[in-house]
Amino acid sequence: MQLVWGKPDLYKLSQVNQDNLWKKLIADLFEDFLLFFLPDLHLEVDFSISFKVSKQP
Repeated sequence: MQLVWGKPDLYKLSQVNQDNLWKKLIADLFEDFLLFFLPDLHLEVDFSISFKVSKQP
């Protein structure tokens, strides 16, 4: 029988930057969201204008 000592610090996941994940999700799916849920508003938005999502410092 072999005894294995665990090193729990090695197995901890690093913090996930949830703020940036949500910003990416919104940026990637915003046009589809509007088209599906608010088709009248979708017609009014000019999607040819680019935008930049700010990242958390």
